[in-house]
Amino acid sequence: MDVPRRAPLADDESSVEKLLEDARGYVARMPPTPGSRELKARLDQYGRVVDGWVMRTPTDEQRAALRDQLLAVLGIARTSAPTMKLRRPIE
Repeated sequence: MDVPRRAPLADDESSVEKLLEDARGYVARMPPTPGSRELKARLDQYGRVVDGWVMRTPTDEQRAALRDQLLAVLGIARTSAPTMKLRRPIE
């Protein structure tokens, strides 16, 4: 029976950081509303948690819980943020 290999700690942390970066990008494009301000505050808090991992390594459960929270915020932000319009080059 093959047991799935767990990703190295650095990969886990970088995936959480990538989710945080993506979510911040979507929230930044949202209009200023109470909901978008709350999402930004949550992302700021999650950023402080990730920064704290330098001092104290998180458990697998803590990383998974933060990843789940970030995925939830990212899902809300993706559906709420306006889409970006690409400029056509002037010919």
